[in-house]
Parts: sequence; structure tokens; C-alpha cells
Amino acid sequence: MKNAVAFEWKRPPWQLGLVGLLLGFLVLIVPAIHWQPVPVNYQKYNYWPVTVTSEKRMVQHWLEEGAQTYSPTATKAVKPYNLADTRRQGRHYQVMVKAYRRGDYLTVDRQIIKALSEGVTDGLRWYDGDMAMLVLEGQANLSLHSAAALRAPYEYLVAHKVNRLPVLGLQSGAGQAITAQLEKSTFFLVLLAVLVLMLGLTYTQEASNGTAQFMRTIPESDLKLALAKFVPLLAWFNLAVVGAVILAMTFFALWPDQNFGSLLVPYIYNWHGEIFAMALWQFLGLEWLALNVWAFFLSGLAYLLSMGLRRPVALCFVLAVVTFARQLGLLNLVPLTWQDFVPAKYTLLPDMLARQVTFVNQKPWQWLLLFLGFGVLAWGLAAGAIWLRDHRRSRTKGGRANA
Repeated sequence: MKNAVAFEWKRPPWQLGLVGLLLGFLVLIVPAIHWQPVPVNYQKYNYWPVTVTSEKRMVQHWLEEGAQTYSPTATKAVKPYNLADTRRQGRHYQVMVKAYRRGDYLTVDRQIIKALSEGVTDGLRWYDGDMAMLVLEGQANLSLHSAAALRAPYEYLVAHKVNRLPVLGLQSGAGQAITAQLEKSTFFLVLLAVLVLMLGLTYTQEASNGTAQFMRTIPESDLKLALAKFVPLLAWFNLAVVGAVILAMTFFALWPDQNFGSLLVPYIYNWHGEIFAMALWQFLGLEWLALNVWAFFLSGLAYLLSMGLRRPVALCFVLAVVTFARQLGLLNLVPLTWQDFVPAKYTLLPDMLARQVTFVNQKPWQWLLLFLGFGVLAWGLAAGAIWLRDHRRSRTKGGRANA
């Protein structure tokens, strides 16, 4: 097996791996980069948070304006508050302004949690526009604006002692900006298309270049040779996936007045009214795992199909139909009760990770485990087909020898 892998390393589909890296990079960076930053005139309240500096100035302006509007020593109430609420609001703002200026964002997070929790079970408690903007901008991924949903990112940051504000880096930080592109299905689907091409060309390589007879001289079973092809292919595919993300984040961070941001801020989602949070690095890890279990399944299927399909175009076509049946409208032909067992269902990564629409009852570990089962089944069928073919050959040879 080791020798077979070493042999396959000499001819991996590295060209397609580099193509996948480039395509993945472009899919992430083109919509994320602010090619023409809009000048910001804060005197006229024209906010455009596209840089590190403008985001910091924007948040500071919100807080300072709130501190000017409300006062801890106010003698007159500000609508819709009474005098006690106005003073309480002012104390929150005063604490936040001082903490923000010295870079103590955890204190700002704690004050926002307190403000949202004061006598409120649902809905936005602070009607002040500046604070509403700060809270809502900080968790733009969540559509349900309940008090619990609004508090969730701040509670996560405080609980994990991450000195960040969700709104800072939302558009100027590479971690948040690139992950926002990964939350869409485009990158996932593009890399799956590259994977289909890599597998289709790899498992028909012997039939295409006429080296099938030579490969049979290697003292390894056909199944081990097939797995040996998968190892370098998987390495190049992961180089494309991980390399595209790292390259996009680096390029973004090197853009004028941008930075790397943070992967420690949370991704928030709502499941049946319950609010969940995961760090962005966990989100990236789940996407990476999903692509790898897809690779494991499709490689087994590609090898199984290559026993009958010898041409690269034919094998790539069949793999593409299996993978993109949802996008082609073919998944609707399968009864709803059986769709959980159709691989094409698992190409909508945002819904899969946030447990939305048809994934409300499937946790990430459940569909990951199910997909591993798909892979084991595909490789098991391939092994069974090899055994059946070799068994028939041995019986045929035995019958001829007896004759």
C-alpha cells in the first residue's frame, strides 16, 4: 500500500488542485473586498463601515451621541422613557464610552447585556437608534430580533472572555468577512465541482492512457490501488480548500485599512426558538469536514462507476448528476421521506449548519455521520464488485483448467 501511494504521488491531479484553489479564492475575495471605499462624512451621519478606522469611528459616534442625548444627572426625561429610565440609560452610555475609548470591549458587551435584560422578556428594550444599530449590526446573521437573540453574541463573548465587539470587523475583518462568504453555498458548490472533475479524471486515467495492464503488475489488490489514488487526490483537494480560505483572508487583511479580524466571534442561529452560538472557527471546521466526507463518498462512487464507465466525460457527468441533483431539480423526484438518504440533499451548507428548512431535525454530527455511512457503503460496494469479478475469473480459469 505504501509503495502504491508513493507511485500515485508522482502523478496527482495537481493542476486541478491549483485550479480549485484559484476558483475558491476568487469566489471568496471578489464579493468580500470593498474595491471602492466610500468616503465617510460623520458630520452628516453618512456611515459606511468598510474599513477598520471607519467602523471604530462609527461605533464611537453611536456611543458618544447616546451619552450626549441621555445623562445620569438628567432633570428631564427623553421620550419614550421616564426620568428614571433616562438616567439609567445615561449611566450605561457613560460606562460604555469610557470602556470603549480604552479598548475594554468586554465591559461594553456587559453593559449591552444589562440594557437588553432590564425587565424585558422579548423584543428590543432600547428604543434609542444608536444602541439599536450597535446591537443589530453586531448579529446580522440572525433574523429573529428577540431579546435572547440580540443578547446571544454578547453573552458568548463575555462567557468566553473574548475582548471583541461583534460589530467591529464585521466588514473590515478578514475572519468575519470571508466567513460571511462561506456562509453562502457558492464556495461549497464550486469546490464540489472541482472535486467531481478530479475524481472523474483520476479514476479513468488508466483506461485513457492505456496503462491498465501495467497497473496490474503492482503487487497490491485493486481496492488498495484505488485507495492509493484517493490519498494524493484528497491532499490536493484539501490544499485547494484550506489554501483558498487562507489566501483570501490574507489578501483581504493586506487591503488598505483592513485587518485579520477574529475567528473567535460567534455565529448565531435560531433552532425552534432556541438560540445557539458557535465560534467562526468552528463554522469553518464543520465546512471543511463536510467537504472531506463528500470527497470520501464521491471517491468510492467514482471507483465503483469507473468499472463500467471508462471515459472521463461520462464518469464526470454521472458524478455531477449525483452531486448536483438538487440544483438540477432532480431531488424533487424523490419522495420526501427518502430524501434524507440522497446525497444531493446535503449541498446547502448554510441550512445544514444552522439547522434550517429541511434540516431542522438534523444536527451537524448526524448528517456528518450519515455521510460517512454513504462513503463506507460506496467503498463497500466497490470492494464487493471487485470480489465478485475476481471470483468469476477464478471460476472461469478453474473450469478451463479442468477441461
